Amino acid sequence: MLNKNIYKFRIIAAIIVFILAVAAILGIFYPIKIFDIQFLPALQRVFTDFSFVALIILLILLVITVFCGRIYCSLICPFGILQEITGFVKNKLLTEQIMMT
Repeated sequence: MLNKNIYKFRIIAAIIVFILAVAAILGIFYPIKIFDIQFLPALQRVFTDFSFVALIILLILLVITVFCGRIYCSLICPFGILQEITGFVKNKLLTEQIMMT
């Protein structure tokens, strides 16, 4: 039961982050700076104009990645979420094709 709740939370959070990222890319809606919590922009800000906030974000992302593994890629990173979506769709299509034959 707990695994289903965690899975539902992960899916809902990934959908929200993905929608915010797409809206930000399209210039429609940018309520929080979703790209400020990404690894490379934080790393760039640390090296170009040393920001303590960027350093803290970078360290938090590194700790999350080390201890939780793929959670960053499947929950926070828009490209990782896109990969999860395409993998899900591919698996659904393959399952339907196998059932049809």
